[in-house]
Amino acid sequence: MCGNIVIIDKALIDVTNLNRNLMADTKVVGKYKVDVAKKKLLNINPELNIKIIKEYVSKDNSSKLITDDFDYIVDTIDSIHDKLSLISEAVHKDIPIISSMGTGDKFDPTLFEVTDISKTSSCPFAHLLKSELKELGIEHLKVIYSKEKPTRFRSTESSYRANASSISFVPSVAGLIISSEVVKDLTTI
Repeated sequence: MCGNIVIIDKALIDVTNLNRNLMADTKVVGKYKVDVAKKKLLNINPELNIKIIKEYVSKDNSSKLITDDFDYIVDTIDSIHDKLSLISEAVHKDIPIISSMGTGDKFDPTLFEVTDISKTSSCPFAHLLKSELKELGIEHLKVIYSKEKPTRFRSTESSYRANASSISFVPSVAGLIISSEVVKDLTTI
């Protein structure tokens, strides 16, 4: 049974989160994601012990934030450099980790796959991360990624948008798959 959870994030809920984030609604826009997540989780199970940390993981603080008593890490960081810091710390401390390669510009949630990063294809983010990890001497990492080639959403001006966009059902499916993997891993350890 999961009783202790640490949630690390400094981001605020934005209107752009409303379509894909279960905890996001118009009443919590502008609030810290960690505060809203804690409240939601405690409404589901008031016996949870939840610690929130309002910081972004980075190379400057990862060794302080990621403690040896963690049983598992779920990585959903968007920044490649901060993601590398978290993964390096998990590997250094021998903490199991699953890392999300992202859900932006994807339409087909049935194409998600959990695999080792060395086996990923069609994902520019995974390709970049794989290269950066290799330079750090890390060749294996459990990841979730989509085999779907990224497709840019069209703007009203018929041009492509600069940033990746997520449609509501894709990130939620990735989150459910991640949750399933964590439960499977923790119950077989």
